[in-house]
Amino acid sequence: MVYFCGAMRQHWNSYHQDTAAIVFVVDSSDRRRFKEAKREIEKTLSSDQLRGRPLIVLANKQDIDDSMTASEIKSNLTISKLCPDRDWFVQPCSGSTGFGVEEAFTRVVSMIKPSHVTGVKSNIKETVKSIRSGSRL
Repeated sequence: MVYFCGAMRQHWNSYHQDTAAIVFVVDSSDRRRFKEAKREIEKTLSSDQLRGRPLIVLANKQDIDDSMTASEIKSNLTISKLCPDRDWFVQPCSGSTGFGVEEAFTRVVSMIKPSHVTGVKSNIKETVKSIRSGSRL
């Protein structure tokens, strides 16, 4: 599950049931709206359907001057406190340059537990197997 802001927010919980991992994108350059991002991640992580699912926070816009670092985001979101029962990591990245994006999703695949993909279509399961084995599609 990848979270986007805006009008889709009200529908996020509709996607929780068959979610294998949570990917939460944070605009590292927008300190003004960071509290809003923190509220949303806290709300998301409180879902019973997402209990134990790995969390990946993409610290986007690392290519912009004065962006928060991955360490700052980790600290300000209090991820250690929010995620005592799940695997998690914060990946610095840039959607515009591609920096860190492939690494993030490679790590996501390695964190997904087979029991979390029971409702996922078989073609996605095959993709995960392929990525884990190191072959390219």
